[in-house]
Amino acid sequence: MDGLAVELGFPTGDLTPWYRVPNRTVIERGGSGLLDRYGGSLATLLAAIYPQHDWDPLRFRRVPANYWASVANQKRFLDRLGSELGIGVSELSKWYQVPRRVIVDRGGGRILDLYQDSIPAMLSAVYPHFSWDPLAFERAPRNYWASVTNQRSFLAEIGRRQLGINGEEDMTRWYKVSWKLIKDAGGGGLLAFHKDSISRMLLSAFPEYPWESWRFPRKEHRALSDPKALQTLMETVERALNISVPSDWLRVSYEQLRGIPTARPLISNRGILEKVLRERYPNAIWSDAAFNNRGELRRPSERS
Repeated sequence: MDGLAVELGFPTGDLTPWYRVPNRTVIERGGSGLLDRYGGSLATLLAAIYPQHDWDPLRFRRVPANYWASVANQKRFLDRLGSELGIGVSELSKWYQVPRRVIVDRGGGRILDLYQDSIPAMLSAVYPHFSWDPLAFERAPRNYWASVTNQRSFLAEIGRRQLGINGEEDMTRWYKVSWKLIKDAGGGGLLAFHKDSISRMLLSAFPEYPWESWRFPRKEHRALSDPKALQTLMETVERALNISVPSDWLRVSYEQLRGIPTARPLISNRGILEKVLRERYPNAIWSDAAFNNRGELRRPSERS
């Protein structure tokens, strides 16, 4: 190695040029067997024959085998990268803004591989004393949204903070929540997990709540084609109107239905209410005078 250093023109006594030497240079000069003795690692070879020098493994083109398996070595790399990016030891929250490509471009791709390409998992292992928020990163950890507990915790926080939901009596506010509100709060991955379906997301996170699927935007028409959903819808509307027998519908006007949010599917399609009532109560005698020419309930005073 001394002879090779002279051949390569290294200044006398200066070992730092070795950091720039690729393995192939050593091999081409006849050092293949020597490298093999140290597992093909130039860094390990140099540390063994020049132990008096304070070698920095991160400055070599290739670090020693299994170097990244040590969390201490991972920390050494991230501490240095953090310093280059202006992240002090007391400013770890700045890592939230560091994109993956920066870590990879600076040589941290092998570390990320150890954590299934998850920056949150890597930082949690290297800096366990810091309370990391998985949702503050550019991407949530892999499979994070597969946990119903994580979904529920995230949505419960949005409910409290954005919608003022503090109990079951406020849960109906979710029916009007927008896709944008969820995404802007960091739930884009959660929406994607549920194929951008707000109703599916809420049914998963809060299965104990009796959701009325037709009350979600763009779901109303489905209640009319799903017998079970339609039955639940009608029961909900009839409770709101205090209807116990079919003839009670004759005291209801179309205008009254407009004031009931859950009844919206019944008034959104022409003639649907008449059709639903005749099918729901086939034995009842419905007078044609109960409906106008659009299939809507007349005012009670207009009926004969």
